[in-house]
Amino acid sequence: MKLDITWADDCQGKKDYDGDIVAVSTRYWPSNHQKNGMCSAICDISMYDGFLDRNGESELLISKNFEGATFAQVAEQVEPWAQAQMDRIAAALRAEFNQDA
Repeated sequence: MKLDITWADDCQGKKDYDGDIVAVSTRYWPSNHQKNGMCSAICDISMYDGFLDRNGESELLISKNFEGATFAQVAEQVEPWAQAQMDRIAAALRAEFNQDA
């Protein structure tokens, strides 16, 4: 995957070269959208080429489906799972970049 970000003008002659690399994206569906009558969500964690807000290149790292009777039941599953994945990603990045420190 090639980094696809560009320099952007900031103020007073400064420039930024910024982009997004990893993101969490979760879609929740209420019970009336499901045949089984359960509320559900899918949580994806993906790596991006620098821009989340356009159709650039991305790679799905992990995805998980969740179900519950209410939004609260789904959310209480999604949130700790997403945090655990963030912890894994952060640990992997720290290990890579701190290995020579």
